[in-house]
Amino acid sequence: ILAGIPVAYGTDAGVQPHGINGRQLAIYVAAGMTPLQALQSATVVAARLLRREQQLGRIRAGFVGDLVALRENPLNNIRTVESPLHVIKD
Repeated sequence: ILAGIPVAYGTDAGVQPHGINGRQLAIYVAAGMTPLQALQSATVVAARLLRREQQLGRIRAGFVGDLVALRENPLNNIRTVESPLHVIKD
């Protein structure tokens, strides 16, 4: 949420080369979001705006999603999401 408006992270616009979409979170932080708000834009906020919050956006039994292993805590350094160590799909 930025200026009271829900912002959902999106990667399907096709306006950037594949593999650099993680940079978008740092842009959100530079625009005024906290790192937590930026991460939430890609999880719970996106799920809510898609009206799929019962299937997406949380780490919970029965939910679908991808997990990433990172070198650092993204709340301390959001740019760490740009270089995940490992991705667990679904």
